[in-house]
Amino acid sequence: MKKFTKKNACLAFTVLIALSVIQSSAQTVLKGSDAEKIIPESELIRINNNSKVPSYVQFKKGSEKIFTSFNNWFHGVLGISENMGLKLISTEKDKLGMLHYRYQETINDFPVVGTMYIVHVKNNKVLSMNGVLLDGIRTISTTAALAETSALDYALRYMNADTYRWQSGENERQLKEITGNSNATWYPKGELMVVQAKGESNSGNYKLTYRFDVYANSPLKRSYIFVDANTGEVILDQNRIKDVNVPAIATTVYSGQRPIMTDSTGPGAYRLQETGRGNGIITYNNLKAKSGTGTTDFTNATTSWNNVNALLDQYATDAHWGAEKTYDYLDSIMNRNSIDDLGFKLTSYVHVDVGLVNAFWDGSQMNYGDGNASNKPLTSLDITAHEISHGLTQFTSGLGSGEAGAMNEGFSDCMGNAIRYFAKKSATIDWLIGDEIGTTAFRNMADPKSRSNPDTYKGTYWDSTTNEVHKNSTIFSHAFYLFSQGGSGTNDKGKVFNVTAMGIDKAAEIWYRMNTVYLFPSSDYNDARTYAIQAAIDLYGACSPEVESTTNAWYAVGLGNIYSPAVVATFTSTFPSGCVLPYNISFFNTSSNATNYIWDFGDGTTSTTMSPSHTYTSAGTYNVKLVVSSACGADSIAQSSYVTISLLPAPTAAPVYNCASPSSVTLNASGGNTLAWFTSPTGGTPVSIGVSYVTPSLTGNTTYYVEDQIVGATGNVGSTANTVTGGLHNNTSTQYLIFDVLRPCTLQTVVVNSGAAGIRNVILWDKAGVQLQSIPVNFASGINTVALNLHLDPGKGYQLGGTGMNLWRNNSGAKYPYTLSGVINMTGSSAGSGYYYYYYDWQVQNDNCVSPRVAVTVTRGPTVTFNMAGYDTVCADTPAFVLTDGLPAGGTFSGPGVSAGTFDAVVAGGGNQVLVYSFTDGSGCTNTATKNVFVSSCLLSVDNSNNPFSSMIIYPSPSNGKFTLELGLSQNEKTELKIVNALGQIIKTENHNFASGNNKLSLDISDFRNGVYFIELKTSSNVIVKRITKN
Repeated sequence: MKKFTKKNACLAFTVLIALSVIQSSAQTVLKGSDAEKIIPESELIRINNNSKVPSYVQFKKGSEKIFTSFNNWFHGVLGISENMGLKLISTEKDKLGMLHYRYQETINDFPVVGTMYIVHVKNNKVLSMNGVLLDGIRTISTTAALAETSALDYALRYMNADTYRWQSGENERQLKEITGNSNATWYPKGELMVVQAKGESNSGNYKLTYRFDVYANSPLKRSYIFVDANTGEVILDQNRIKDVNVPAIATTVYSGQRPIMTDSTGPGAYRLQETGRGNGIITYNNLKAKSGTGTTDFTNATTSWNNVNALLDQYATDAHWGAEKTYDYLDSIMNRNSIDDLGFKLTSYVHVDVGLVNAFWDGSQMNYGDGNASNKPLTSLDITAHEISHGLTQFTSGLGSGEAGAMNEGFSDCMGNAIRYFAKKSATIDWLIGDEIGTTAFRNMADPKSRSNPDTYKGTYWDSTTNEVHKNSTIFSHAFYLFSQGGSGTNDKGKVFNVTAMGIDKAAEIWYRMNTVYLFPSSDYNDARTYAIQAAIDLYGACSPEVESTTNAWYAVGLGNIYSPAVVATFTSTFPSGCVLPYNISFFNTSSNATNYIWDFGDGTTSTTMSPSHTYTSAGTYNVKLVVSSACGADSIAQSSYVTISLLPAPTAAPVYNCASPSSVTLNASGGNTLAWFTSPTGGTPVSIGVSYVTPSLTGNTTYYVEDQIVGATGNVGSTANTVTGGLHNNTSTQYLIFDVLRPCTLQTVVVNSGAAGIRNVILWDKAGVQLQSIPVNFASGINTVALNLHLDPGKGYQLGGTGMNLWRNNSGAKYPYTLSGVINMTGSSAGSGYYYYYYDWQVQNDNCVSPRVAVTVTRGPTVTFNMAGYDTVCADTPAFVLTDGLPAGGTFSGPGVSAGTFDAVVAGGGNQVLVYSFTDGSGCTNTATKNVFVSSCLLSVDNSNNPFSSMIIYPSPSNGKFTLELGLSQNEKTELKIVNALGQIIKTENHNFASGNNKLSLDISDFRNGVYFIELKTSSNVIVKRITKN
């Protein structure tokens, strides 16, 4: 027994309730604000009846999702459960520069058959997404009771073939040659996959199965066989061979002489192979054996292939040339390197079986029967292109059975005619399929009813019993014809139509893009119409003539409405009334069919962003106007007095004068509500609440600010069920709640149930998945309330969560939306509408209503300075001088030797003198500043006429107490050296005999206190003084 340790599968998706929508029998269409109720920032959503997951989502211009952050957003908004995943299966870049990522749904890592979701990206922005993801999957077994070999036995008993490909050595050899893989084999290998019972898209019954690719040679059949991994029952048989059924009447039609490329194997030896196109084009002779069992090359002795013979070998060159022209068309017109865009080798087998009136694509190659007495070999260009186009569909949309199978056949018919027109350069197109191999074409794209095929969806000749794919394919191909050639009339539903011709080249571009970019395996005809229109918009622009003809062509075949463009301007916003500045409002553009936008916010500012946010900085009432336009027209909407911002009246307060410094001061104000005191004119946290505020001790002038407030209301929102229907969630995935903010508020606290104590980061992301804040929180074990104090501006699609949180979460029973009216709207979680992650019972407070802030200044007296630059030291005989540099000007000077603003050193006396400058301001507050001046008698000369000093320097200064004195003398001198402190006190005396010339002396005052000292050196005739500093 093979065991898979996965959780049981369960999906929960958003339920649509009471929405204004457009409904049809096949899908629900939501536009504008209705679409945004399902997916924020979307402008168009389609939901098919077989799944509640939107089959198409188009985002507003300017609000596209960032693709690198897409996965988390995608899981949350679309409501995807934890055990559901998306597996990338291909990435393609188209001619418009768009990237298209195709994903398959998985449950517990098992692929779900028939699912595909395509994400359309340009410049790393997701423009739209579409496809099918199945909801409502019931519990499935995750254990395969059957071994793979046993399951294969059930599959082969079901096929009950005589021989299989892997039993043929020639088949095995060819496969290895074609694939370039020496290990390649036709022997089936099982892959575990989830499939709906009998392949029905709405059965709701899902099985874990082995899927085997079984290719039988006799009787010819190739199918995916799905075997229940527990019971051995064959759940589904998916035919992989796409063929052309031919009527019994025939005529002979040839393509004439055409250039081809062949391979030379030696002198006079050529074969139908070439390597110049992609990875090669090969045409084999199957020698009338079963498919691929008797292969040899078609050969010729010259480069002129005129091999008409009884064996009908001439039809081999039709197949070979047809493959070349199909490759050329894809390459030159669609910019595609073969059917897989990787140069897929196009291999054809001609002369398959005896009397085989069939041609088919078997999932790997083309096979052509020789027909019978009434039908020629099926190698005409339209059939060749048709079959190869099945391969193109296989590598892109993967269209399956039912309506998807009919569309697969219809697309191949469209390509068959487009490629025939391209290759033969015909002036006219006959719009027939198979007309070259018999007397009567088996399908007529221009007039399907002439061959008993329908031209109206579910109208006359529609096969609702067996859903035969060839018969029902003509809806697809007839719409193609009408777009190309135009037409008018009344269809089987009584609808009068008129389609303007746009030409086959444009038709091929649109239908090709529809199939290769947007369609998916289980697409239906409504999807074909939707994505043909979208492809036309991509290629030619909204409201273009091509979009009009595309829409009307599908209307003509009974699908959708007639083309009716209308540009309608509408918008909404977050709460448009505020009582605080600055005030931010988010505007949401809900207009239809518009591509250009001009906003006028009424305060002199504008914006061309689709859905902008705007900050108002002044109180008042404002009109808001939106003008929208596109190729379809223009419209506008003006909302009078839409925004109102009213502040509370400002409080009253008076300035305070207090000359005592330092000291605290009591400030007072009056207002109509609650007064709050701040240290800054905007922002910040209040330092006090109330009519009075006692300041801390102040040493200088200080300004505070007071505002009047009405405290914002508080409320609670969110689930409170933090102990039931779930458990602790501690894996490495990132999970979160999704919510909208309608007015400015603060998320104060949340309740959590923590599995263990510890610090984890609570993270806030915006709608694009960009992290806005990360708050480290020390969680206690168990249920506890934690403070976040997270301020939230208005906006949609916020995400609050974390990674590896080890917090309780609900895995069922959540009841979105959780709403705090007009403030918070909690819309879902990262794992879907049934899940609720981590943060319960939010306590939220609205921003306060406030008044303008009023400045309240505390005056502590003037700021006074006293510089007296250049007068740190003066000589005792210095003449009296006027004191300056006292600021503010107008004060008074005082101190020893000071009189009437003049300083006299002789009067002051020697030593350090402290001078004072005083200033009194208009409020009577007085402050002072001081200046130390040293008066030194040492500046008196004994005999200046006989000065022996040539130089004297002392260094370094400042120092730690050790100095060097260098002295230059013109004669020998006996000297007295004194060290004097800043107070004029002699603290050390030394006597030295110096010789004429340069002398050096070390001084050490390390034991003295730090400060300023003076070195006085006296000779018999002179005195010199130098200042030093000890640190």
